[in-house]
Amino acid sequence: MKPYNFKFIDLFCGIGGFHQALSPLGGRCVFASDINEQCREVYKKNFAPNDEFVVYGDINKAIKEGIIPEFDVLCGGFPCQTFSKAGNQNGFEIVEKENGEKDERGQLFYRIIDILKEHPECNYVVLENVRNLADKKE
Repeated sequence: MKPYNFKFIDLFCGIGGFHQALSPLGGRCVFASDINEQCREVYKKNFAPNDEFVVYGDINKAIKEGIIPEFDVLCGGFPCQTFSKAGNQNGFEIVEKENGEKDERGQLFYRIIDILKEHPECNYVVLENVRNLADKKE
């Protein structure tokens, strides 16, 4: 295994943009998560082909199971659809869809907070810049 300077977790990882940035800086990923199965497959193929770390699905379940290891840096590209100027701009709200299902993507920001409360060893948080995340109301 290559020497590393810090450990990071990659939340809402997609296919690995943050991983691409942090690995050359000396980071070693110890946990990644994305709800999308195809994204997880690509991420795992590119960065953890031999199960070097867990690439998990639902972050809510990972938190409940307490499987997130210690880390120095939390990075996340959390779903921006509920905040983005291009989206419906529902922010942190839980939105009921026409079919009765609930869209809780805005709540995922709070899961980041939950993880940080459980991991005081974390020194840095790097989040994707989502225009409209903070506005005059919040």
